Amino acid sequence: MKVADLFKKDLFQDFKLVAGSDGLNKDITAVSVMDTPDGYQWMRGGEFLLSSGFVFKQEPEIFINFLSNISNKDIAALGIKFDRFLPKLPRDAINMADKFSLPLIEIPVSYRWSDIIDVIYHQLIQEGQQNSSEDKDVSGTLFSQKRVDVYKLLSSLSAELQRKVVVKAPQLGLCHVFCPCNAVIETNESTESASALLFQTGSSDEQVSQRGPLHICIKTTKTAPIKRIAIFSISQDTPIELGIVLTSGEQTPSKRQENLMIRAISMLQALALEAALVSNEAMAKRERFLENVCLGFYDSSAIITERAQELRIKLTFPSLVMLEVSASGNDPRLWTPFPALSFRRENHWVIIADAKEVKKEKLQALAKEKDLWFLVSSNANNPLEIHRSYKEVKQVLQWVKNFDTPLPPGVYHSYESNLYAVLSNLGKLPESESLWKRYWKPLLDIKTGRHAVTALQLMNSLIKCDFNAKLTAKDLHLHYNTVRNYLSELEDLLHVDFMNSHHRLALVLAYFVDHFCKNLHNDG
Repeated sequence: MKVADLFKKDLFQDFKLVAGSDGLNKDITAVSVMDTPDGYQWMRGGEFLLSSGFVFKQEPEIFINFLSNISNKDIAALGIKFDRFLPKLPRDAINMADKFSLPLIEIPVSYRWSDIIDVIYHQLIQEGQQNSSEDKDVSGTLFSQKRVDVYKLLSSLSAELQRKVVVKAPQLGLCHVFCPCNAVIETNESTESASALLFQTGSSDEQVSQRGPLHICIKTTKTAPIKRIAIFSISQDTPIELGIVLTSGEQTPSKRQENLMIRAISMLQALALEAALVSNEAMAKRERFLENVCLGFYDSSAIITERAQELRIKLTFPSLVMLEVSASGNDPRLWTPFPALSFRRENHWVIIADAKEVKKEKLQALAKEKDLWFLVSSNANNPLEIHRSYKEVKQVLQWVKNFDTPLPPGVYHSYESNLYAVLSNLGKLPESESLWKRYWKPLLDIKTGRHAVTALQLMNSLIKCDFNAKLTAKDLHLHYNTVRNYLSELEDLLHVDFMNSHHRLALVLAYFVDHFCKNLHNDG
């Protein structure tokens, strides 16, 4: 093993070469930790010498002599933890290391000596094994460019680490425990073992580190026997969680364990991306088929059914069509639909769902959580009726977009847009003008006076709150008694009784006539 291998083989990603680059070709035959200024006397040559710098804390100048002495012992390299006892190396020390071709390596403070020793000796042992085959060596497997069997990879990883390895990778169909004895156990969220921690979230997480998209944390089982599991996870593109079950004396994974786990999850991610690329082509065909069904390109239910079977799409009836639209106009890529039968069109998702499985309460909660509109059609009872259902929700989309005030996130059905269409045509009836003059025009003529709100504001809020005085007071941020007095005055001015259902209906109709026929406002 050469000194350069520490960097070339990416064993220690955050080691930094400070000086002595001409000596990178030196052989490393052992690792030693130096804790005395004269420790070089016991060196045999070829050592990667590790030091915290403590022995030079009081007398930094003796470090120059120390470099001269260890160079005569043919030391392979010297690794020092800076920022602990030595803030930086003197310029003379750097020049001397370059002169003697002695690699000086800066080691981050977070490293444990045992981690470094473990990794290097493992590498030395591997290089010494002439007859070991690549398929029995997990490190060789992880560096291989050949396509590997994912089960074989993870079983080898478990055997190499002599620890149970748990993995959750939906793209690869993995949710298993791999044991050192080559046993493979399928698992899920109800599994009574450390593997179930892959499904848990909560305050029991202990953050270890974050490296770009890779998150490393420690989770602890809540039931006896208590176990700790180090979980390496990637949430972007192809979510993967890979865990190693630690032994009773281990608080965190060793550096060697960490390196192997990182390489393993990197390979799993590559395999998952491969699987995603293959599945994307089939997914595109499915989406185009669903889009063509919604657009009415087929004129035979039999053809639709046959084509669906070829694409392994299960159409159930009665079904309905939903549009999933961002209520705030966000990029549709920021959210994705939950059913499998869906495709993206323009700036929304189109979903074909089993009518029996659509629960309004769940949709309502999801809409509020994700800031969405769910626009729902009436039921389609056969494949050809899906086109009609799709046209219905397109009309609902136009309705929610053109509403006078922005509609809140929620679920909106096609029958609601039908009612809206009826109300929008009220102004075309000859009786609408007299209705408006009788019930709505007086609101425009009433002076505000000492009141905090206008009569028009009060009536709009009252209709919005379904003639509930308490809700109206809350909506207008007024005291309930104040609103009650205002409403009493309004009844007298309009000659109506808000408890009378016919008067309430007349006021609501007049509201919609006013909304859709603004030209009546100018009628004297």
